[in-house]
Amino acid sequence: MPFPHSGPFLPSPERPVCDQHAPGEEDFSPCWFTGSLVLAEIGCGSFHRPVVTGPARGQVWTDDLGCGGALTPGPDFRDRYVRRLDAGR
Repeated sequence: MPFPHSGPFLPSPERPVCDQHAPGEEDFSPCWFTGSLVLAEIGCGSFHRPVVTGPARGQVWTDDLGCGGALTPGPDFRDRYVRRLDAGR
């Protein structure tokens, strides 16, 4: 299944991702994360998620949904990885 987002996502009843899972106050619908993996927890229930399928494939998104934030696009995985390597020098 492809990752369903192309831009920042903040769940709301007016912006459902699919017909099967309506956003609720404390529910996290599996369809919100389809096509991504958890790379690392970055604290306070937030995660870095590399996208592995769909148009955003290769990007690392920040998942702040657990602390009331949004799911937002980030850099390409390769660019992020190279920056981390350079920072360690």
